[in-house]
Amino acid sequence: MKFNINDLKPTLQKWSNKLGNRARSFAPSHIVRYKMIHSHLEFKSKDEFSITLYTDPPGGDAGDEGGKRGGDIFGREFGAGLYGEEKSTYEIRPRNKKKLAFFWEVANPELLKGKKFFGYSQTDERLLFNFVNHPGYEAANNGKGFLGLAFEQVAKEIDEDDEMSRKMTEMITNAIDGGIIEMAEAKGLVVTIR
Repeated sequence: MKFNINDLKPTLQKWSNKLGNRARSFAPSHIVRYKMIHSHLEFKSKDEFSITLYTDPPGGDAGDEGGKRGGDIFGREFGAGLYGEEKSTYEIRPRNKKKLAFFWEVANPELLKGKKFFGYSQTDERLLFNFVNHPGYEAANNGKGFLGLAFEQVAKEIDEDDEMSRKMTEMITNAIDGGIIEMAEAKGLVVTIR
């Protein structure tokens, strides 16, 4: 479909901003706190544009739930461990200490055998482990993630009274149906509609 982009710039910018705002409203708080979600409107020619919703790649300062800035961002979109693509647990080993330590009132006796279990803390009642197998976690929003969910919600809100709005809804729907979210360690999460 051909259209005059100059006439649509304010509307397209509004949709781009709405996608970013909606993704931030659905994202886990530590991802929002680090301002990792962005939307970008780009005009490629007089009748071609793209809207990209993306996250910063994981990394940066320590201190959030993922161990580094947004270290769990992929898992929060897709799920991790048993809830992710691999459908398996993943090993966690200590980074800054010699052992992992947990207060655990009801420990499975099977966990207290083998290479994982080291013993009991001398100073408190924590159990010490050489490593654990973490079961993972479901994606944010009951497994729906936050970027894809933002696209779905915004697509439902677009007023389809005019041809451009219908085209925008079609583009978002096609992007969702086509597996819109790309995952790249260097780029973070990227969603683009063209």
